[in-house]
Amino acid sequence: MQNPLQFERKIVFGDGDFPLNVSTLENHPDYPLHVHDFSEIVIVLGGSGVKAINDNSFPLKAGDVFVLHGNRPHGFRDTDQLSIINVLFDRSLLEVNQLEVVKLPGYQALFEVEPALMEVGRFDRHLQLDFSQLTRVRALTNAMEIELHSSSGPHKIQEYSDRDKSELDIQPIDQGSRLIALGHFMVLVGTLSRWYAGKPIQDPHKTHKIGKVLSYLENNYEQAFDIDELTELSGMSRRNFYRAFTELTGKTPMSYLLHIRIARAAHLLQTTSKNITETAFECGFEDSNYFSRQFRKIMNMTPRAYKAQQGPNQSF
Repeated sequence: MQNPLQFERKIVFGDGDFPLNVSTLENHPDYPLHVHDFSEIVIVLGGSGVKAINDNSFPLKAGDVFVLHGNRPHGFRDTDQLSIINVLFDRSLLEVNQLEVVKLPGYQALFEVEPALMEVGRFDRHLQLDFSQLTRVRALTNAMEIELHSSSGPHKIQEYSDRDKSELDIQPIDQGSRLIALGHFMVLVGTLSRWYAGKPIQDPHKTHKIGKVLSYLENNYEQAFDIDELTELSGMSRRNFYRAFTELTGKTPMSYLLHIRIARAAHLLQTTSKNITETAFECGFEDSNYFSRQFRKIMNMTPRAYKAQQGPNQSF
């Protein structure tokens, strides 16, 4: 696999104080493998293409919906009149006002379990929208685009080589537009989660149990865990839990927790003035040297280099 490009937040979110953007992209071009520290919802409207994630690839068709977390290298190839809606967001938005979005039926499966399955080459359970559902989604995302882009016009996908041009600056969004756009975004997340919850899956009981553990790890990543605690939370035997978790996520429980912590650390380094040691401790690492080694292994750069590259921004 080629080394992925690093896609900067400023291209998508401007100054970074409102990490939400949405674009309807007609005739989407091929795009190289890249990574970023935010997430995206991709909804395919028409055309065809191949979505590459790590060394895996998945054919795309109208109605396909999938969620990606940007630390996984991904891109597009073999596109032919591919039309998509791309909703880009930081997961901190889902914590606004302590909304319990993670408890929605289907949320864990769509936003946590399925992205992990795609990373290890499984695309057999993804959400597929029918015409009426696609129409409803388009209404929501069109309303978001109106609020987010009314002052700057339609957003167009940028070539990676153009990423430092001054015309990529994103216009500030007023507070009223932010509120309305965020409301539409929450409705979109909730609606997709409900639709996914109604989708028949091969082993819903197992997925629900692992999803419960994933949700707990997401909300308590700074705590110390051992495998027995997580096994008890799942209500499964140790052997069955370990096997099911690894099958669904492609990672061991401790490796998955490590990736959550590193993703959260990257967010803190980018959005706050916390130093390396403070960031490490806040994200559950007791040793800042160990944190730095693991960060470099996953992000391909040291925490210090990452912070210098990103620059501190105000978080939403």
